[in-house]
Order: sequence, then structure tokens, then C-alpha cells
Amino acid sequence: MKIGIVPPFLNSNAGLFVSSGRGTHPTRTIDSYEIIFNVSGSLGMFEEEQKLDISQNETLVLEAGKKHGGTRPYAGDLSFYWIHFIFQPKHLKYGDVKSISLPKHCRISRPEKMTELFREYLDAQESGTLTEVKGSSLICLMISEIESSASEVISEGEKKSDELASKVKALIDANVGRRELNTSWISEKIRCNPDYMGRVFKKIYGRTVTDEIHGRKINAAKKLLFDSSMNIKEIATACGFSDTIYFRRIFKKITGYKPLSYRKQFSHMHVNTELIGDKS
Repeated sequence: MKIGIVPPFLNSNAGLFVSSGRGTHPTRTIDSYEIIFNVSGSLGMFEEEQKLDISQNETLVLEAGKKHGGTRPYAGDLSFYWIHFIFQPKHLKYGDVKSISLPKHCRISRPEKMTELFREYLDAQESGTLTEVKGSSLICLMISEIESSASEVISEGEKKSDELASKVKALIDANVGRRELNTSWISEKIRCNPDYMGRVFKKIYGRTVTDEIHGRKINAAKKLLFDSSMNIKEIATACGFSDTIYFRRIFKKITGYKPLSYRKQFSHMHVNTELIGDKS
């Protein structure tokens, strides 16, 4: 049996950018759309006359044919997924095209789902199993996540919660290497009840403060595994873990790999540390 399917998007390339702390996003005009989903750090970008600052769990949608580029050098803790794609309306009748409104810049309400979609796309890309239908479907799901995230309305009370959660996140980002970094230490710094702080943070970001701390520490550890020859004990210490065994357990829980296995495997993934030409 044959079923007619007309994928709306033509697959291009995608990847995970991990900053080495050098360089700036190139200035260029390309013929494809691009979605950038920020995993960690902050990315400064412009499109035409508009300047944007993309933080963790936020997306930027760049339009085809518009000039874009970086506004500042890459930060050392920056990492983001990126994907290029081409809309191919020539295969569709005008009446069949459904228009949706996408924000240029948006915070994703389900970052874990967006990450899952990018990983599935990259896995298929690397294994050679990325068909036009599968790639286009995954891009549609990414766009759907952006659209649904943008439709959420934030109340005044939620804005205050958002500000508290942002303070917590900023403290974590600035103190990743501290051994004393935990919920009690953070609550004392911002003078807030730890239970209330934890509830607010989980409501805003969908994860606990402890999970955020571990995630940021493991992100830092992954960079050191990529960019240094440090051994596991040295990496654990640099990322604020006093116990190497505990570090290994948390690393395996978050990534699914032991640290040394992760170091060996990363070279087989589509990871880039520089953006050159049209690679991103």
C-alpha cells in the first residue's frame, strides 16, 4: 500500500554547538530557516536591525534571506542545538498551507521535550536513517513546541515567581564549581525559605533546584571532557564534587554514560565548537 505524504520542510543539517570560549557567530545571509535552542549560557545575536539575547531553554528562529550574526564573543559555558531547514511551498497548493505565528525569541515551556526532539534528529542524522518524512516531522514537532510555549500567558504572580527562579538559576550559573553549592546555601544567599524556593523553581523550570545544580555541574564536566586532558578526579573537583564516586553516579544518571565512555563517544556525535561558513 502506498500513502501520499508531502513533507512541508526539506531537511538540511543540524548539530550541537559547544563553545570553546573563542569566536563569535559569523555574520551572513543564508537561504534556509534556522532554529537555535539554547542549552546553557547566553548567546548574543542580531537579525537585520533587531538584537536579541538568548538564555538557557530559549529558542531563536532566524528567517531565510535575512542577515544575522553574533553581537558578542561566545561565552565559555555556551552550548546550543541548531537546525537548518527549507520550507518548500512549491509542493503544496496555497489553500493547503496552514499559517502559524512563531515568535522570534521564546522561552520553551518543555525544554526536556525540545532536547529529546533534537537528539532524535541528530541520532538519525548520524546513523544515516534521517528520511525526508522523519526529518520534516521532527521539525514540525519542534515548531509546535515553540508555538505552544509562546501561547502561555504569564500572570503577575507568575512573573514574581519567574524573577525568584531566575535569581536561583543565576546563582547556580555563577557558582558551579563551589562544593558548598546546594539548596540551603542558595536559600541563605537570597534570604528565602528553601521549601518555597524549591516549589517555585520547579514550577518555572520543571525540575528541582538540586537537578539544576547537578545538570550545570555535569555540563561543565562534559566541556572539560571535550576540551581538556584532565582525569576524572580532577574534573570532579573542578566541578565542585568532593566525592569522585558520587560524581560518576550523577554523570551516568544524567548522560547515560560513564565519564570516560562519554569522552570516547562524543567524537562520533555531530558536535561543533566553531561556526564557520554555512555549518550552522
